Amino acid sequence: MRLILTKQFQCKSIFCFLVFMFVASSSNAQILEPVKWTIESKKLNEQEFEIVYTAKIDYGWHLYSQFVKPKGPKPTSFDLEKSTKFIQIGKVTEERGYDVYDELFKIDVKYFKGNPVFVQKLKKLNKDKVTIIGEIEFMSCNDISCVPGSFDIEIELL
Repeated sequence: MRLILTKQFQCKSIFCFLVFMFVASSSNAQILEPVKWTIESKKLNEQEFEIVYTAKIDYGWHLYSQFVKPKGPKPTSFDLEKSTKFIQIGKVTEERGYDVYDELFKIDVKYFKGNPVFVQKLKKLNKDKVTIIGEIEFMSCNDISCVPGSFDIEIELL
């Protein structure tokens, strides 16, 4: 009888160890997303709209500007698929942000904290409903690491 209890105990110990290892490894496999995006459209008049991209950046992290010097971090980019139904008016505008010297890249960089807003003006070329499709690509960093990211854009202009 004593031998059976020992084997049961060993099996329970091995099972518990395997469960612990599974939980520990799956928690390390979580995708780090320090930046979340929301997108909305604002109608300016019958033909013109603004697409407003708002980043929600986790505390301790920052998001780089669209305008970064060569050999610096990956800049934030807003890429919309070409269409015969709309044109972009100018470039995406961004807030002032922070201009700092970055020790990692050894250059001056501009980045954002908190909830920065980026805006793209568009002009519809007809009265039809238009679906805007594209992608935001970016890099966010904290004091320890950097994480590349992307976000799919899909929004309708009515």
